[in-house]
Amino acid sequence: MYTRITAKGVRKKLIEEKGWLPEELPKERTINDILNRLGYRLRRVQKTKPQKKFLKQTLSLKT
Repeated sequence: MYTRITAKGVRKKLIEEKGWLPEELPKERTINDILNRLGYRLRRVQKTKPQKKFLKQTLSLKT
């Protein structure tokens, strides 16, 4: 679905993969502000939420 990435990670990927120079990019704090303004938030991934504990039902034998 989504990739969890920080502002630091975004800046690093722009430098490594897109070939931007570090002097051409804004600082991490500015990138963080822009991401927040656009509605991007770091959230806990759904699958890491602990599951509810269910009591295991046992079958009763009828005689």
